Amino acid sequence: MLTKIHSNSKKKEKPATVKIIIIVSMLVVTVFMLGIIVISTAFNLFYKAGVQADEYVGDFILDTKSLINGTYKGDFKVFDFITATDIEFKIKDGKVVSIDFHRMLGSHNISGIPGYGSAEKVKASIERNKSLNFDAISGASRSTSFTKAAIKNAVMNGVIKDE
Repeated sequence: MLTKIHSNSKKKEKPATVKIIIIVSMLVVTVFMLGIIVISTAFNLFYKAGVQADEYVGDFILDTKSLINGTYKGDFKVFDFITATDIEFKIKDGKVVSIDFHRMLGSHNISGIPGYGSAEKVKASIERNKSLNFDAISGASRSTSFTKAAIKNAVMNGVIKDE
């Protein structure tokens, strides 16, 4: 005697909430992965920008004492279209009397403490030494590279205003 085993051939459907949870989870993972890609690309471009600045500066050595009195203005454009640094400085009797950063890519002062941002660190070093020759600033290596590139550009442009 054969008995027929009946099976329920219909698949059980998942409740709507489970489907929504799966879709939302997939979206969260996708957005997270895209975020990682965007952030890693941005860090890579920022690194390449610093390398480009270093290559532009090359073996350029500046003796501030050799500059004539006046105001100099220069910038450094990354990939020839993004202004990384825009500076203006005044020279009097071979010394830097003032320097202003109109733009510094990647310089943030999130703490609100004066002197904490990388542009402020570079500016403080230049003002302290009264010279455009300065060593790399700890924690501000890209800002140092961008500043040196902008200084080279300013010196090559020459005095924009006699003092």
